[in-house]
Amino acid sequence: MNIMEDPHNLEIHPALTSLSEDEIMFQEAIRAFALAEIEPLVNEMESDQQIHPNLIGKIFEMGFMGIEIAEEYGGSQSSFFNSILLIEEISKIDPSVAILI
Repeated sequence: MNIMEDPHNLEIHPALTSLSEDEIMFQEAIRAFALAEIEPLVNEMESDQQIHPNLIGKIFEMGFMGIEIAEEYGGSQSSFFNSILLIEEISKIDPSVAILI
């Protein structure tokens, strides 16, 4: 039954406030990558007004580029939610790199 059928029957679903163990591990891996590989290049990329070319290759190596694309087409075949985790963590260090992904 939906709210249109009975507006007094309101099902409340709890907010997503915790991640699964796999999602936490994925988030930590992204964070470690961002701190080690992106953060040291932020000032240089800002002054050059471009993404560092070596960084793009590293993003591909980590499987972050095309994260939702099927493996048979060269992607990582991960979930939409993982792509959101990826963009969120990268954005904390450099939003312009997150846009690239």
